[in-house]
Amino acid sequence: MTAKLALLLSQKENRKVLMASLDIYRRAAQQQLAVLGQQINVKTLPIVADEKPEGITARALDMAQREGFDVLLLDTAGRLLIDDALMDELTHVKYRRILWKLFLLQMR
Repeated sequence: MTAKLALLLSQKENRKVLMASLDIYRRAAQQQLAVLGQQINVKTLPIVADEKPEGITARALDMAQREGFDVLLLDTAGRLLIDDALMDELTHVKYRRILWKLFLLQMR
């Protein structure tokens, strides 16, 4: 779904899009997003082994700001509201700070 949205934003809305995978539980998830990014010509955050979602997010935000991306898409691990451990992990990503920075990226 993330790659489909990235394709739509990049082709139809002419946005510069960066995708980053926060799915550290499925070994191939990050690589799969990287392959999809190559196929649709959308940049993905380079993979760093054993990095936690909060670190991935911080690195993605930094890269998005530094390289002038219009949109940053964070692909999660399909978290369910009933999965307390995964939902708690999202709080460590600090959504309020992220959403504010994403908003600022859009306003440039």
